[in-house]
Amino acid sequence: MEPTIVTSCQLRMARAALRMSLAQFAEESGVGERTLRRIEGQPLIEEATTDTLFKIRAAIERLGFVLVDANHPSGNGPGLFCDRAYRRIVERERSRSDSDG
Repeated sequence: MEPTIVTSCQLRMARAALRMSLAQFAEESGVGERTLRRIEGQPLIEEATTDTLFKIRAAIERLGFVLVDANHPSGNGPGLFCDRAYRRIVERERSRSDSDG
């Protein structure tokens, strides 16, 4: 099964964390406000092009987040991590693996 490009929940979480309006995120991502509003209102994104979803994902990543899908080893997906926080989690998991091994 192919991982999801981005979920509506991840988009809402990123915007909330950044305190960005739809207009601000539209400018950052290159995706129209109406399209973003429609995507955020859907529990499952069914009516968006792959190109649009990749633009949204790229903007979220540019703004400092790492998106994780439902199959992420942390068991915390789908969701997102602040890039610095994610690096700390990965480093902690590596040190646990090294000490167990």
